[in-house]
Amino acid sequence: MANLVSKVLKFMALTLSLSACSRASAPAPAAPTPDVILITIDTLRADHVDVIGGNSGATPTLDALGRDGSVFLDATSQAPLTLPAHASILTGRYPTKHGIHDNSGFTLESGVPTLAELLKPRGYHTAAFVSSYVLRASTGLNRGFDAYDDRFEGIGLEHVTLSSLERRGSETGREVARWLAQAQHPYFLWAHFYDPHAPYDPPPAFAARFPDRPYDGEIATSDFGVAAILQAIASERRSSTLVIVTGDHGESLGEHGESQHGMLLYDSTLHVPLIVSGDGVPKARVSRQVRHVDIVPTVLDLVGLPVPAGMDGQSLVPLWKAGAGDRPGDAPLSYAETRFGELHFGWAPLASGRDGQWKYVDAPGGELYDLRNDPRETDNRVEAQHDTAAGLSRALRQVGSTDAQPRPSADADAAERLRSLGYASGRNEIGNPGANPRTEIARYEAYVKTFNAGLEQLEGNDARGAEQTFRSLARQFPRAFEAHQYLARALASRRAYADAAAEYELALTLNATEPALYFDAARALAADRRFDRAFELVKEGRRRDPGSFYGPLAEGFVAAAAGDTDRAERAFDDALARNPGLAAAHFELGHLAESKNDRARAEAEYQKALDADPSMTPARLAVERLQSRNR
Repeated sequence: MANLVSKVLKFMALTLSLSACSRASAPAPAAPTPDVILITIDTLRADHVDVIGGNSGATPTLDALGRDGSVFLDATSQAPLTLPAHASILTGRYPTKHGIHDNSGFTLESGVPTLAELLKPRGYHTAAFVSSYVLRASTGLNRGFDAYDDRFEGIGLEHVTLSSLERRGSETGREVARWLAQAQHPYFLWAHFYDPHAPYDPPPAFAARFPDRPYDGEIATSDFGVAAILQAIASERRSSTLVIVTGDHGESLGEHGESQHGMLLYDSTLHVPLIVSGDGVPKARVSRQVRHVDIVPTVLDLVGLPVPAGMDGQSLVPLWKAGAGDRPGDAPLSYAETRFGELHFGWAPLASGRDGQWKYVDAPGGELYDLRNDPRETDNRVEAQHDTAAGLSRALRQVGSTDAQPRPSADADAAERLRSLGYASGRNEIGNPGANPRTEIARYEAYVKTFNAGLEQLEGNDARGAEQTFRSLARQFPRAFEAHQYLARALASRRAYADAAAEYELALTLNATEPALYFDAARALAADRRFDRAFELVKEGRRRDPGSFYGPLAEGFVAAAAGDTDRAERAFDDALARNPGLAAAHFELGHLAESKNDRARAEAEYQKALDADPSMTPARLAVERLQSRNR
């Protein structure tokens, strides 16, 4: 018996030993491929985020995220405009390489991959939720995304403006949370919040928390949306989720005479927050200058993918090693540009080069600032530090020239059209071409104030008042295409279609690359019974913006005016396939159905229009009229 027990014990020992050896030799289970969430908050100054040194009280979610991860204290944007800045964030390239230089009229250069395109071969499921029309899919930023949600408030309204085409942070957060609830892993998610962008109009709850501080109220609205996203991450995946949060650019808030952003290149609009948290990220505060173009290489590095050639950025992972992030002298050049003054007013383009201590602004006369000792950039040292300025100027030239025209020049045609409409007289004909935008900033601020007043008149159905306002702007700034565009809208509102068409044609001469101008002009020409030219413009606009619902919507309006009801119906159906909540398309389909005496369908379409836009009075009246006939 003792012998048997001994044998059994020996067998058990051997079995346990072999089992232990087997366990020791078996490979450890592979770590899950990290999910990646990129969150961009429009118009967010770094000094209004408390974890970076602010005192706004508006960013509790971002602050908590920063305390758990890495905070980059000197992060810089590549452009003070939404679309070019995001293009750099998503491609790791400067505007000189990705080809987007303004919020309108540009699309991402073919052959420039987005982060979504780079992650898909690794098996990533990709989705984007953007909160502003400026980032619509047709800009090319949608490349590589399985889903790209770019539907906004204001779609289908009669007088659509860029400011009306946005959605609140709470809505964006809810939509993203719904997607996360059924997301397949690994995923790459980009969520964009637009709230802090002017005009500052926070929801009542946040307005009450920040009385007399509407900008901070808007920031808090976005922060609330970020919280909804973070709370929706599955708990078992939280440790393997990489989260990056940044602002696309800042906001000037009156510094250097600029109330908002886009025209100048000071740090009030270029210094942005950057927080990285999650898988493989230590708790750290990095003081060395970093850039938006560094985000893509950093993400690729953290998920184990190679960084392709041609990027201007570099991975930030090495900054977490041995205090490398505390050596500001090692920072590579941060290039930034704005061509807003050039493209909209004929003023000089601006570019800047920043090395962490010095910043040189390539402008008429040149500007050089010592950022460590003069963070507000008030003491221009370009004469006293000539060699430093010259060195940064040479570095800027290596990045790329700002002299090349990104749009085909039409100066001769523009001058002729200006003269024919009575705009060209005296110095207004040249509009101070090549002027330094800094010296023109007061004129520009007056322009913005007047332009916004005209928008309020137009949206308030004061077509005559809006016409006077925009006509005054067009005379003061004859080469600003938006002044002519909105003057044309005011003229069309009071049914002066021939005059509206002439203004639209002039706007197209000044800016031949903006698809919305083609669609607006086509509608005015159709109302003026000039159908051949109207269809020609629709065709060209759709060629330039093939993915947008605006093209088929405009084609439907033109076809309906021309009496081609079948073509109009197909076009409106096409528009709804691209944007199911398009109130204007439902209303027009109701009108077409009613013209065919199909009252049931007409009422259904009118009701869909009213559901999509409860403020659409014509749809409400149409429903009431049809229902009264059925009683």
